Amino acid sequence: MKADKQMYIRLRHRLQVKPNQMVTLKDISQFIVHPSLEKALGELRIHQITPSDKHLVVIDLMKVIHLIKAFDPELEVESYGPAQTITEIIYPRKAPTFILVVFVWLLLFIGSGLAIMNFHEDVSMLKVHQKIYRIITGEDEKHPLLIQIPYSLGIGIGMIIFLIIYLKNA
Repeated sequence: MKADKQMYIRLRHRLQVKPNQMVTLKDISQFIVHPSLEKALGELRIHQITPSDKHLVVIDLMKVIHLIKAFDPELEVESYGPAQTITEIIYPRKAPTFILVVFVWLLLFIGSGLAIMNFHEDVSMLKVHQKIYRIITGEDEKHPLLIQIPYSLGIGIGMIIFLIIYLKNA
């Protein structure tokens, strides 16, 4: 067997492509072949991404070898590694509309605020703050603002940060 008719190929485990992209051999694999064939084989079309592919396409090694053999029937192909490449189609994300973002933000902000207020009423948070104030200072205080103000600010800031992170990742 001649060295210029020998090919070694290893498929990649995973590949991310765009919609309607043409997947070539160099996209899905690493291969070693005689330099005279390398460029042409690298551009060998393996699969055309179409809307019917949805989000994932599995490209099998047997299909790849079949296409390589159709390109050059005399080429001896030896494969190493995985027998399939998972091709994930990445669709562009639509930016949420401003009105939807404001509506969701208000809904979550009001809902979480009501949940926190009901929780505080159920556990008598005022009494808890009064006890904490008495433990720290040794004095009885009807409205321990020294504890209540930072606590309230922390809850509000925490909710805002949570919602910003949530909306950023949504």
